[in-house]
Amino acid sequence: MDSEHCAMCDEPIAALVQLQTDRFERTKEKRQSKRQLFEAMAQHDQKHNELLALQKKIIDTREAMMVCDEDIHALKRDMEQLHIKYNEETAQIRTMEDAKLAAKREIEDLGQHLFKEAREMVSAEQQEKVVLQASFDQLQQEHRHSQDQLQHTLAELKLLRDKITSQDDAAASSSVPYPFRHSLSSHSGGSHRSAASSRVNLSSNLSTSTSLTDDDPASTKDGQASHTSSSQDEPTGTSTPPSFDHDALSAAFFARAKLDMALLQQNDPRPDWLDSVQLDTFEDDQMLADFQEFMTMAASTTSSLRRLHALPFMKFCLADDIEPCLRFGPTPKLTNYKKILEAIQIKTCFVEACPPGFVREHATVLRKERIAKRAKPSLWDKFTGSDDVTSSSSTASAQGYIQCATCGRKVQDNEDDASGMETELSHRFRISYFDEWACIDRFCADRLNAVIGFYAFLRQLRLGTFKDRSLMDIYQECSRLRLQMSLSRMGSLRIM
Repeated sequence: MDSEHCAMCDEPIAALVQLQTDRFERTKEKRQSKRQLFEAMAQHDQKHNELLALQKKIIDTREAMMVCDEDIHALKRDMEQLHIKYNEETAQIRTMEDAKLAAKREIEDLGQHLFKEAREMVSAEQQEKVVLQASFDQLQQEHRHSQDQLQHTLAELKLLRDKITSQDDAAASSSVPYPFRHSLSSHSGGSHRSAASSRVNLSSNLSTSTSLTDDDPASTKDGQASHTSSSQDEPTGTSTPPSFDHDALSAAFFARAKLDMALLQQNDPRPDWLDSVQLDTFEDDQMLADFQEFMTMAASTTSSLRRLHALPFMKFCLADDIEPCLRFGPTPKLTNYKKILEAIQIKTCFVEACPPGFVREHATVLRKERIAKRAKPSLWDKFTGSDDVTSSSSTASAQGYIQCATCGRKVQDNEDDASGMETELSHRFRISYFDEWACIDRFCADRLNAVIGFYAFLRQLRLGTFKDRSLMDIYQECSRLRLQMSLSRMGSLRIM
């Protein structure tokens, strides 16, 4: 149906044509407006999303700014602390520089003072040298005069030697006991006067050695009996040594050992009369050769202590004296003696007497650990829920034992009276600066001190302290230290 024409005449109606045209245009405008509206809504949604993204970005930026502000404040605080430390370090550096300058001035003053004292000492030494030279010249003249008198006396003695009978020689020789020898520098054949003087000296020495062995009456009686039998059985006019009893010889050796160890423990100077009491000695050439090699290597500055342990003499000392002395307790194979030996070699093994109250404090710490261990239930008690075991462990007695750290010797832990523990565990030791002190008894302390003394002797030998002494003197000193280790192993070092 065409609405623009007339129904009767089918002519176009102008008003309707205009209206249809307006309608089409308006419809077109409406569609265009809708399309623009949709586009505007899409742009609005896009702008809204962009706005949300910008708001989120603003929030993130603000949070980042807050974090940056906190970092800035922290950096400012660090800068302030660094500035304070810088000022302190600067003040310390100034103090150190002032101390350095003061020390430098003091060193200069000391140097001048030392040079002054050195010049004074040199002048005093020169004056003393002049005095000593004068006294030496005088003594040399006296010595020459004494030599002339000695030659005259020897000539007289040569004339008298022919007149002395064999009976006097036999009597003089029978009065000398065989285990001891008196070193007589003037014994050239035995005049009556020298024999009488030797008898007096030997009798005084025998009385001295007898007084040292009064604690052992059996050895004294045996020595007297052997001396009597030897003096009676010796034929007159013979030069063979008299027969002697082995018990008397053992007693003599024991007396000399007691004498040496007493002198060693007291650190007294060697008395002059000790040189007149000597034992029969038999030199082991092989042992002395090994000891000579050991001394040569020890005195060398290029040889280390590890190389000394590879020498035959040091191996012998390690196997026979040092290692057995460091094996403690009933199970010596379980003792870690190697760590103790290394600590002694590097001088980090310390042994000292316990200060007052140390053993009591150590026992208190061990007692608390023991009570805590008893109060803690075992895993089986937790599973079974045994209340009896828990109650018994919580009410357990704190009585127990405190052990020696080396040999494991048990000492009764008496909380009321700790004098027994302090008496038994009278020493403490450690093998490092960073270790705690451990209590030990005096016998283990003697063993450790004996080994420490032997290695101190080795260090002195390496430093050349004994370079002016003879080989036999150094070997006797080494043997005395080895004897000390042996006696400490037997627990008789304090007795000797």
